[in-house]
Parts: sequence; C-alpha cells; structure tokens
Amino acid sequence: MQLTKSSLAIELSKLRLLRKPRPELEQYPTSSELAAQLLWMAYMKGDVAGRVVADLGCGSGILGIGAMLLGAKKVYFVDVDEEALKATEQNIGLVKGVMPKRACFKLLKADISKIKTEDSRVITGSADCVIQNPPFGIQKKHADQPFLKAAFSIANVIYSIHSRASIDFVKRFAAEHSFKVVECLDERIELPKSMSFHTRRMYRADVVICYFRKP
Repeated sequence: MQLTKSSLAIELSKLRLLRKPRPELEQYPTSSELAAQLLWMAYMKGDVAGRVVADLGCGSGILGIGAMLLGAKKVYFVDVDEEALKATEQNIGLVKGVMPKRACFKLLKADISKIKTEDSRVITGSADCVIQNPPFGIQKKHADQPFLKAAFSIANVIYSIHSRASIDFVKRFAAEHSFKVVECLDERIELPKSMSFHTRRMYRADVVICYFRKP
C-alpha cells in the first residue's frame, strides 16, 4: 500500500492511546497529524524507507509505527515504561494489515538517560535515524536533554519535537554536541485532557519539529 502524508495520518489515527499516562514521564499523546508531519519530513529526506530507525520514549508507538508503515528496515521502540511497550505491540497489531511484509521491530525497556549501559546499547551505531517526541519539561525543566543526548549518541540524523519556546536552547545544546539544527518546522498542537490534574478539555501549544544532522 502506497501511503501519502494524509493516508499515513489516517492510519496513525487508528492507534490507541495509553490508558493510564504517567505525569512524571510527561506521557502526552502525539497527534496523528503531528506524527505524520514529522515522519513525512524524514521520509522525503530519505531517512525512513530502508533505514534502521530508533523511536526513543516511544509511548504507544505512533512515530515508530509510522516509520514501519513507510518502509523502515527495522524500528527499535525504546521506553522505560513496560505498559507503553505493551501498548506499542498492541498498536502494531492494529495496523498489521497495511504494514509492509518485511516490517521488523524490537521493543526495548530502558531508561533513556542510561542508554549506553543498558540493553538498548545494541542500537548505538546501528540506527540510521532517531525519531522522538521527548518531554517538554513541564514537570522537570530541560527534561528533553537526556533524550537529545541519547539521540546524539545513537545516530547522525535526528527528528525531534520540542516546545517552540525552547528552540534557542535546543540549538545551543545541539551545537555543544557537534550537531546542527538544519531545519525547523513550526506547528501548533492541541492536547486533549489526559491527566487527572488537567482542568481544561483542551490545551494548545506551539511546537517545532527539529531536523538535526551531524556535519
């Protein structure tokens, strides 16, 4: 099945969200539209089809599953939360009918901040590309730092979603690790009420999809 960006978003909209998202991990859902935007950006640059992709902090798997749908050679789903990995595996089953026959994946339970010392070290050097939607730092300031550090240690190409307000910090942090933010794509997202302490039905936020490369 040949997917367009729109049809990819439709397939991703069929995936289930985490039943009990954990506030301390900032497990906010990634919308199918935002995921499709990031994935299509990576796909059009030749960083998905036939490539080994790592989805860090995968949650329910929307980014990695999208990469599988677009023909990734293999996808590593990495998360510290066992329930998130179970949800990812269930979601893969939901779109199995449209998945390329040779689609391959591996689930890895690991703390992103210890990516070099845990089982997930197997992906270091073997992944061509990292895709991720790390925490924005709502619960803990600069919570995206460990994710960026891990991504920089794994692959030379990264696609990552960040708060628009943090872009200057993100660029400086990338430069400190010999990476460059080559392109930024501004998006506005809507986050439905998903945590017990949320008081509004919908929250809006300005985000940016960052494309990093190591020169």
